[in-house]
Amino acid sequence: HLFPTDDLANNARGSLPFGTVSNPTWSQGGSKGNSSTFEPRDAHKGRAARAMLYFLTRYQNYQSFVTTADESYLKSWHQQFLPNAVETARNNRIYVAQENRNPFIDYPQFVERISSFINTASAPVNYSLDLENDSIIMGFLNPSNSEYYRFWIVNNGNQPVNLSNFNFSIPFSFAFANGTGNAVTLQPGEATNLDIQNGMIPPGQLFQADLTFTRTFGTSAQITVPVLATISFTGTAKINSDQYKVYPNPFQESICIDGLTTAVEMQLMDLSGRVLVKGVGNCMDTPELPAGTYILKINHSGIIHHSVVIKN
Repeated sequence: HLFPTDDLANNARGSLPFGTVSNPTWSQGGSKGNSSTFEPRDAHKGRAARAMLYFLTRYQNYQSFVTTADESYLKSWHQQFLPNAVETARNNRIYVAQENRNPFIDYPQFVERISSFINTASAPVNYSLDLENDSIIMGFLNPSNSEYYRFWIVNNGNQPVNLSNFNFSIPFSFAFANGTGNAVTLQPGEATNLDIQNGMIPPGQLFQADLTFTRTFGTSAQITVPVLATISFTGTAKINSDQYKVYPNPFQESICIDGLTTAVEMQLMDLSGRVLVKGVGNCMDTPELPAGTYILKINHSGIIHHSVVIKN
């Protein structure tokens, strides 16, 4: 925290607090002062501020030498004149000699995270949850329940949050897997996962179910505030059926279905769900499509079947 200084400037400053000097009675080399305040030159403002903030953090504000107004100037100068290569090199050389360093040079953002350098301060109470998303498209799910979606809830506040009463608006559409969905208390910075699994729904049907849960903020010594959160899950249950066979797969000029006695509606889609070719029957020509991977959608008596197919 010590710097070599011109003796006249050092005497002019004495023990005056730092600040902005609008009517100087003394100036030299860009620094200026009067009977009540001293303002260092711009090239040194950031360095002086970080040195003072380090000293306050390391040794406290004995005898209240630094006031609230002083702290405001130091924070402002720190942000206005961030560390440069010269200051970083100096910090590194001090570490070699003393094995300590100024953290506000290494991590300037630390200054923003300290609410007060001169007084004992508590951060404002902040109850906050970070939900991964509030509308989730599950896509095509296997009705065998072998697939699940992992959803995360993070406590990004500074107070514990109690989570409970996890429910789906349509219970048979989704279920919790791997022992998740139970009440839990998240400490600040902690997270919990919910594994969402397809439930007992008719194969091929589009479904939507809202996940609701109660968030309780506070403890028994404080007022609790239950808040209901809603997350919307949508998806389509796919069917793996031996009733029909898609052939040939891989295909070239056309693709057919074997094992169905009636004509069906057929749609060939790309992986984003965009319909490229459609028709009615048991075969469909695809001469214009490039080689690649596609999804074949079949509507058989109201039941939707999906198959992944490849064109050579």
